[in-house]
Amino acid sequence: MDSLPFSIRSAGTGGHDPYASPMKSLSDQFFSNLMKKIENLKMQINIQDESYEEIMIAALEKTNELRHIPGIPPVNCTDHVWISSYFGTRKDPFSFIHRVHHGVDFCGPKNTEIFATADGIVTLVEHSRKGYGNEIVVDHGFGHCTRYAHLNSIMIQEGQIVKRGQLIGLMGNTGRSTGTHLHYEVWYLNQPVNPLYFFADDLTPEEFEQLAKNTK
Repeated sequence: MDSLPFSIRSAGTGGHDPYASPMKSLSDQFFSNLMKKIENLKMQINIQDESYEEIMIAALEKTNELRHIPGIPPVNCTDHVWISSYFGTRKDPFSFIHRVHHGVDFCGPKNTEIFATADGIVTLVEHSRKGYGNEIVVDHGFGHCTRYAHLNSIMIQEGQIVKRGQLIGLMGNTGRSTGTHLHYEVWYLNQPVNPLYFFADDLTPEEFEQLAKNTK
């Protein structure tokens, strides 16, 4: 946020002096000057108080926005879970033709727990005809949306509000899949973006659990 200009912060005053009167003594002049300074300080305090209020509102809004931005991996990357395919162009495992891969694939044991990566509302729960198998789509607001595909089991319902770190499903091998894994996508303003931009892919299991706990 921009700082307040000095001219506003100092509450400059002018015009009619409410304490003006024919001066009869130095004490009258001293009293008039003192009252003007007090009034000016009152205005400065009010301006500063309003400024602090604006900062507090902005901070709360930003905190709320951060809770809705995908900020953790969707799985706990233990020794038994790893990234098998990254975002970008790759050779399709079925057609062997180079295609754009819109997400990140996490391999792991069947029924590995899958977590929501940010606060949001579930907008889609279905068995997709597009090859995603059992999938979940969460709208996080602020332009962000995430997809969790090929699940073995779904543990939430469409329309449900979810929190970051909440268990939403279990890893599976449904749909167009060559093995047990999670296909995870992040979309921003209706465009796919690299999920790795939103989290560190080298978190230890302990760091992941602490991060998920701190952001609930």
